[in-house]
Amino acid sequence: MKVMYVAEQIPFNGALGQTLRRDGIIEGLKQNGYEVSTILVNRDVKGVETLKKVRCEFDANPSILIIFEGFEFSIFVQRHVSLNKAFVDICDSRVLVASIDPKMRKSRAIKIIRKYLKIVRNGYRLRKLGKSCRGFIYISERDLKSDELFLNRDLVKAILPNGVNQNDSLRIAFKIDGDFLLVGNWSYAPNIEMLNFAIRFLENGEVRGGRALRIAGPNLKLQDIPSHSWITYLGWVKEKSDIYKDTFCLLAPIFQGGGVKNKVLEAISYGIPIFGLEEAFASIPMDLQGCCFPFKNLLNFNNEVIVNYNEIEQKLYAAKELISRHTWKNSVGNLLDEFIT
Repeated sequence: MKVMYVAEQIPFNGALGQTLRRDGIIEGLKQNGYEVSTILVNRDVKGVETLKKVRCEFDANPSILIIFEGFEFSIFVQRHVSLNKAFVDICDSRVLVASIDPKMRKSRAIKIIRKYLKIVRNGYRLRKLGKSCRGFIYISERDLKSDELFLNRDLVKAILPNGVNQNDSLRIAFKIDGDFLLVGNWSYAPNIEMLNFAIRFLENGEVRGGRALRIAGPNLKLQDIPSHSWITYLGWVKEKSDIYKDTFCLLAPIFQGGGVKNKVLEAISYGIPIFGLEEAFASIPMDLQGCCFPFKNLLNFNNEVIVNYNEIEQKLYAAKELISRHTWKNSVGNLLDEFIT
């Protein structure tokens, strides 16, 4: 079976969640034996011409499965060509995305009003988009349920959770004397909120326990964070294993967001414990949550980790063995079996 995966051409600025998901879905389709054509277009006149050609090819061969990536991009596509019988990868809930507080310097009442208006607007656009296509694909049950009020009853609703690339070795990267680690795209407001909270927390020397903090990911403005001798900014790192090497734990004090946190899945795949808030672990498969620890435990976690070292190590090895269930091949294969084929 042939699949056409149509997405917006976006400038590369590090390992964005969108491009990670795109690459994973395409690789998962190929590993399941599907012939995949990837079409990347800009939102301009040439892009519209390309979309018309894609639509003509699909109409000539209706057995082709066509997936459009992203909510905003699909809204653009809808203005120019028919989405009939196509799937749209909504990914994150539009209600949850609209609820994210960008930390505007406005009164609380104005923020609440703006948030409500964004949710209503996104809901209206979701309903309109859903009337013109075959189905929506979401990253998790939580994201789907958040939007369900706005979705048409006859719309096909599919779940395609983010997968993770399994490392060949079961060796864990966790080191009792390693560094703290923060990972993210630092142009995203909730990640900046996480970063500032974590730095303030680690400024307490007793909590930090003499360990350093490494910060990885693109688009961080160094002038926006405190300068300390124990902080190292790595920037965007191409080889992921270099990020997780010699790491004590990943910090994920995430207060708001949607979807699945790739940073948490990656840390699990490398055998790193994660200390975070509930939002960080939302939609993480239950069988992988053995190495996810509530952030409140950080108040005494140096002693706690040392005392429970063997238990934590066993949980990390167990999670690495289970990660094979959650590869992109399996995630995409389950979607195709249940909703498409």
